[in-house]
Amino acid sequence: MKRQSQLVILLSIVFCLILSLAVFNCSDDPESGGTSGDGGSGQNGGSETGDGGILLDIFKCERDAQCESDEVCDRDSGKCIKGTKACTEDYNCDYDTEYCDKKGQICKKHQELCQPCEEDLECGKEEDGHKCIEYPAEAKDNKTTVDGGEETPKVKPKFCGRSCGACPKGYYCNAMEGDFPTAQCIPLEKSCTAVTVCLTDADCKDGDVCNMANGACVPKCSFDRKKNDSLGCAVGLVCHKNGKCGKRCLSKSDCQGEFICEDVTGRCRIEGCIDSDECPGNHYCEKSNHTCIEGCEKTEDCMSGYECKADTKKCEQLKCTARGKNISCDLLQFCCGENPNIACTAGVPQGDCFDAPEPYCKTCDPKNADQQTGFSNGQCAGPRNGQDHLCLTVEDESENKHNFCGVGCKDSNDCPRGLPCMEIEVGAEGQKKIIKNCFDPACMQKAKKTTP
Repeated sequence: MKRQSQLVILLSIVFCLILSLAVFNCSDDPESGGTSGDGGSGQNGGSETGDGGILLDIFKCERDAQCESDEVCDRDSGKCIKGTKACTEDYNCDYDTEYCDKKGQICKKHQELCQPCEEDLECGKEEDGHKCIEYPAEAKDNKTTVDGGEETPKVKPKFCGRSCGACPKGYYCNAMEGDFPTAQCIPLEKSCTAVTVCLTDADCKDGDVCNMANGACVPKCSFDRKKNDSLGCAVGLVCHKNGKCGKRCLSKSDCQGEFICEDVTGRCRIEGCIDSDECPGNHYCEKSNHTCIEGCEKTEDCMSGYECKADTKKCEQLKCTARGKNISCDLLQFCCGENPNIACTAGVPQGDCFDAPEPYCKTCDPKNADQQTGFSNGQCAGPRNGQDHLCLTVEDESENKHNFCGVGCKDSNDCPRGLPCMEIEVGAEGQKKIIKNCFDPACMQKAKKTTP
């Protein structure tokens, strides 16, 4: 019986306390503050008996189910008392708030959500589907050691759930499995002794915000401006600047405080810049006042071909030697210092681009060239890199012919940007050979620049 086991524990505790009092309080020294067994008032907060002993009532009930089958819990005193509301069936009781303990034939009160229980009927009427759920997380371990070192399974506490409808804040609807097929409202932490509900973002750890709908702390959402994508939000919702998902705003009136509505994204955000990628090239966002300022904090704030100098916070153009002529230089230019076999134009510093000098794309006259081989016969200088220079012909969109010098090369590193190192077959039949020259119709671009 529940009360019998509780009384055995109670008597054991009382006996131990009496022994302790006999040692510490039964002194004959009048200054000791004790008694001499004469029924004095004592200082232990207990109640006196007629013979000077102390009676301690240790057990206090909290719910009807802790009492004997014919008793209920008087919550004011914490004592089990005889029940007065007799029943044989649940309908004899207040059906919405009570159930009938058939054994004791007494009406007892239902437990609330997450209050302790032993069986389903303590949690609510059968048709409501509320379950008494075992919570493994409430037990610190799965086994306990008894005398002799033998381990036995530890009893996992049970608490009342609620069939899902609108779960209160701090709870969510979990589809229970096994013994609990009905969906139940259970704490977000899966522990009835640690139910926490946030009311504001300040109740959550850094990086989290409070979901006001269910009182749960959740990670902040984020927004990818390049992809115009709200990360961490359900379909149809956008991530606003406060880190929370919500409906698209239509005007400033949909946003709180100083936030404005961004037309393109439908997000509530601070007026001005938020990140440097919202600023023009070679500018960065000063977040303290949300203003774009000329300069940089990192190289990504600079335009292509520039890097950020940390000491000056200025974007400085990268040298072509860092990126190569094909990225840094214009058409028909070399990068000074990129290829040691290419002489830089006088006065051009290392790392700067310079126009390809003659004979690159120099005009030539095919009449003065070798008619069999196309060799320029000195018009285009050469040879270079072991290759003869050719006088080559191209046609424009109007089928007009133009003649330019090719320059000998081993590979494209010997050519300015825009001119590939081409393999050209020359010579009469039976005497053909391959000559490699820097050449391309792009030479016509240079001709247009130099033509008055």
